[in-house]
Amino acid sequence: MSFAHPNAAFGRQYRFQDERNLPEYNSIQFYYRFEEGKGGNIFKDNIFIDSTDPLSYGANLVTNPGFDGAYVAGVAPSWTIDAGVTATEDVDDVDLTPAQRLTNMNGFAQAFRQTPIALTIGSIYYVQFGVRRISGAGNLNVKCDGLSTTSFDIANADLNLADPNAYVVGHFYGIATAATTQFEFTASATTLVIELTQVQINLVGGGNHMVMEHSLYSNADRGDNYYEFDGTTDFAKITDARQSNMDLGSSWSSVAIMRADSDGLSASKWLGTGSQRSWQAPRTTALRRLVTFWSHNGSTVSNTQTNNNTVPAYPWTDYLCIGMSFAAGVVTFYKNGVLQANLSSSISGTTIFNSTAAADLGRDEAATLYFDGRLGKQILWNGAALTAYQHRQVFNILRTDYGI
Repeated sequence: MSFAHPNAAFGRQYRFQDERNLPEYNSIQFYYRFEEGKGGNIFKDNIFIDSTDPLSYGANLVTNPGFDGAYVAGVAPSWTIDAGVTATEDVDDVDLTPAQRLTNMNGFAQAFRQTPIALTIGSIYYVQFGVRRISGAGNLNVKCDGLSTTSFDIANADLNLADPNAYVVGHFYGIATAATTQFEFTASATTLVIELTQVQINLVGGGNHMVMEHSLYSNADRGDNYYEFDGTTDFAKITDARQSNMDLGSSWSSVAIMRADSDGLSASKWLGTGSQRSWQAPRTTALRRLVTFWSHNGSTVSNTQTNNNTVPAYPWTDYLCIGMSFAAGVVTFYKNGVLQANLSSSISGTTIFNSTAAADLGRDEAATLYFDGRLGKQILWNGAALTAYQHRQVFNILRTDYGI
């Protein structure tokens, strides 16, 4: 059994070949794609990648990830068991990696626990482990308190692999919400006997990577070139501590490929910590307008919006390329690379306030407005208000995969 990080070895990736052709227009570009972390049959595909700044990984934070070292009464070093749990030192039969065999677990009152380790609040961490069922039946329960993705279950059916020597790879990304975390493994039935190996927690480096917290993990919610947001709970976010160059100023642009089922918002840095307002990418309204909101001081709101019926009736049957340029408070909107007529503007400031809120994909941070439908691309340019010619150029690059 071997392990690798998902950017190197885990299955197909959300398609992002178009990014290689997108000009940066002398600005800082954020181009979000999804990286599917499917290395086994258990996974949480919950990170959007800023493709202009690839992922990197820090050292493994878990002591003795392969359970090597001197076991005490069958328990690996830096781990403990609750009363009633039986632990045995073992090895992976394939490559002889040290492993931990466990039985008689029954809820988190009878669990196998790691010694707590330190985290940096607001940072993203990659969690991974290998598990195989030796005998018995039951679901494996995994918990990592202190991370935004705190727990998930591996169903008994998913532990029954055709190859008895094969390990199920479980992994996900989480944002640190506390100063420490610890692995906890348990089972829904005492008869389940499992073997664990290669338990890992790694700090994720690189810039502007967004972690999803909700149901976008589901296979049913995605295609080869889009993700389906449900309009009520689905979103991804990056904390202010992890943002790099996402404080937009007096000149910026947005382009998104979307197919909306109702009015909503694709990306924003709005409300949240301190109830501060910064910016919203173009959002669609019930009157089928395009509108963008921004604030120059964190509280006072400015906006510009197009005429009614700029976009089709919901739900859309086709994808659209929705673009916007912001130049010192002057906003222009584009649909499929074509300039749209503005209805009105209410402008109090011509720059963007640099708030400390998280940046979100698929909602605002106050969770009052979500995106409902398919989101294929989301690109931001910081420092460039794209011209009409440039919006047409971007549209022609991105349109191919969406039949526009």
